[in-house]
Amino acid sequence: MKKTIRGMKMTQANEPRHFGIEDFGKWYLDNFIEVYDNASEQYDKRKARYQEFLEEWPIERLKAMTIDEYIVGNGENSKGTFCYELDYGKYSGIGLGIRGGTPLSKFGLMWSKEDNAYRDQQGLILADQVEERFSKLKQDLVEILEKGLALDFADPVFNWETSSNEFTRRPAFVTKLLCIYSFPNQILVGVNFKRNQDVWDKFVPFEIQGGPYKQNHDVGMLIQQNFPELSFELQTFIDWQYVNAEFEAKSDEVKQEVEIRDDSNEENDLLQGLSNEDKQLVMQLIERLKNK
Repeated sequence: MKKTIRGMKMTQANEPRHFGIEDFGKWYLDNFIEVYDNASEQYDKRKARYQEFLEEWPIERLKAMTIDEYIVGNGENSKGTFCYELDYGKYSGIGLGIRGGTPLSKFGLMWSKEDNAYRDQQGLILADQVEERFSKLKQDLVEILEKGLALDFADPVFNWETSSNEFTRRPAFVTKLLCIYSFPNQILVGVNFKRNQDVWDKFVPFEIQGGPYKQNHDVGMLIQQNFPELSFELQTFIDWQYVNAEFEAKSDEVKQEVEIRDDSNEENDLLQGLSNEDKQLVMQLIERLKNK
């Protein structure tokens, strides 16, 4: 049974969804005109920004940038920095959106106005240690970008469990940068594969060595092999729609059928009979509505 959700055909929520390349193919072909045209339009709108970023922030500049060029804001330099422009500014809409979370969790360093000092995730950084601390962070960032651009996912820097690189476990930020720095021939899809990993595992299993970066590249290649017209640039928009359309469909149905309350018994009743994947999606919706 099919129905249309915001212009897209989706499986009814009470029908089991079997994610994977076959399911993706059915969804893509059912919605080909809408999703392909939308992806092409969105990418065309952003191409100039990719080029502008590469001219303003070549990797060679990263090697020489100062801490105040990097962090989200120190005094008068609160805007226009590398991290600010990628998170909130003119480059926020290219590669992958990284809004949400704290500057420390995403970028590793920040300026604390309250303490009038730099901080990392361990606390305040002593003034005489700032240069050394930032040098290490910058070295790690350049290393993971250069290894990623070379598709060297077998390198220890991409081991999800043992890597000592500070950016390995910041997949949204690193994925965004690898998408941009590989323009115009993206090597990754602009989707954070650590989110909805259970979905992407049905395409290509997650591996400790390579982590979400290798999985992202391998899924992108698998989709492109089956649908050669889908470059990684277009998949940035289409793969996101594929996952998000399922969540939106379930969101609409839950909103229509259930009034969310704090009573956990009602939540349990709602979850009865759903698959584990569907339970996770519904619980995400419940938490989102409770926090509004």
